[in-house]
Amino acid sequence: MLLATGKDDPLTWLRSGQALQRLLLNAAGHGVTAAFHTQPLEVPHLRTRVRQALTAGQYPQVILRLGHAPRVRALPRRALADVLG
Repeated sequence: MLLATGKDDPLTWLRSGQALQRLLLNAAGHGVTAAFHTQPLEVPHLRTRVRQALTAGQYPQVILRLGHAPRVRALPRRALADVLG
């Protein structure tokens, strides 16, 4: 999944982060997990290529992989008193 915006300024970054939060919460409610693959967007020439090839000129903000992951066994945890004591 690719989240893109029409502008590339701080207010738009905030709003896209809010949209991402809603998307992730909704996905989690349906048992869908997300993996972030956003590192290429931090390289200017790669971000430009993604913008040209995949977003019709909009600004790419986040690249995600969404899917269902297998259930894993919970790891044992130390008691709170052992940590704070």
